[in-house]
Amino acid sequence: MIDDYFRELNDLIAATSLVTAIIFHTERRSESIGFVRGDLTFIDGSRLHFREFVRKEEDKQAIRYTYVYHYQDADGQLIFRYDNTSHFPTLENAPHHKHISSEVIPTEAPDLIIVLKEIDNNLTE
Repeated sequence: MIDDYFRELNDLIAATSLVTAIIFHTERRSESIGFVRGDLTFIDGSRLHFREFVRKEEDKQAIRYTYVYHYQDADGQLIFRYDNTSHFPTLENAPHHKHISSEVIPTEAPDLIIVLKEIDNNLTE
């Protein structure tokens, strides 16, 4: 259950060819609930910091209670950040939103696969 989810994320990260360094921590809170955080460094020095508080039950989709995917360039400048902190309650799809520089836009809730694909597109353009 949650351990399976942790393995899926770890396998996904390991299969991402543009990653040069990986920090990946998991904390199992119960059979189905856990916390994961990571820091990935990419070939251009950019970094993705992420965390999820998640529930994963057998044969069901993972439910992420909280998430943050913060992607920055090699100098530490924000490229984008997805999160579901409820500090923009009037946005469509609140609390899900995306920060791009100083702009905040509504978005669907991404997962790590979507975020890694977006980063891959940024790096290979």
